[in-house]
Amino acid sequence: MRIHKNSLFLGFLGLLAAAASIYSAIALYKYYRYAVLDSQAPAQSIEWSIKVDKKKWPLSLLFEDNYRLLAMYSFSVEGKAMKGSTSFKENYLNSWAAEQAIKKNEQKNWIVWYQSGKVNHSTLQKNFPLKECVSAGVLWALLLYFIWLGFYVANYRV
Repeated sequence: MRIHKNSLFLGFLGLLAAAASIYSAIALYKYYRYAVLDSQAPAQSIEWSIKVDKKKWPLSLLFEDNYRLLAMYSFSVEGKAMKGSTSFKENYLNSWAAEQAIKKNEQKNWIVWYQSGKVNHSTLQKNFPLKECVSAGVLWALLLYFIWLGFYVANYRV
């Protein structure tokens, strides 16, 4: 069995393999950061603030600024007081919406996720990297499909 020898096709396979490898590395890193957060403790105090993400030029001409919530929190592990901060992933289009989200979040009882070996690695949001894992999986599936297609065209072309 041989694969199709067109240099453009082989270059495309190389680019697809590079993209799949890069996305897989990103997904593995984010999954590792998710998986090591294996312990939890109740948050004792949380100070909320709004972080403004400025768009860089030329995007600043097209889009407004994004507003994110920033939480500075404290918790204790085995009687030892710890502090941490979390920049939330949700974007708000204006400061009023971010302020309303702060009011809503102040009502919740937050749990701090932390790594048992390194207590200074903590967060209020433990999110599985679903988008990154699905993207990597789709790229690997595309790569395998095009490799199969290269073999099919080279071996069964009439």
